Amino acid sequence: MTPATVELLPDGVLQLEHEGRVLFANRIAQELLGGDPAGRNIRNLRAGRGREEGGLVLGVWRRADGGIVELESSSTHGGVSFLTLRDMSQRATSLASVRDERNQLQAVLEALHRSSSCSTWTAACPA
Repeated sequence: MTPATVELLPDGVLQLEHEGRVLFANRIAQELLGGDPAGRNIRNLRAGRGREEGGLVLGVWRRADGGIVELESSSTHGGVSFLTLRDMSQRATSLASVRDERNQLQAVLEALHRSSSCSTWTAACPA
């Protein structure tokens, strides 16, 4: 995979040498990490151990500015390793929004049920 091809990908990509030193980071990875991590060891970029979920590792990473970012990562191994990174904050925000909407809907349904004398859902009595 060439650097030009990697730049076209929608996710952050790090190319690592066998001891974990970053050889290359595409633009998205640099944005996620707040700077170019080339030359740094991957162990110094992680802020803690991640948890594995379905072949992906969800973890906290250190940004160049000292902040942290929650990223999903997956890796491929061979002569050269590639690590892909995806920002989890947007996914977490979306999931929280869905939970909030579900809770609001549940509250409306419970209010309808309490205000009705029916105990089951029917066309004549929706609560």
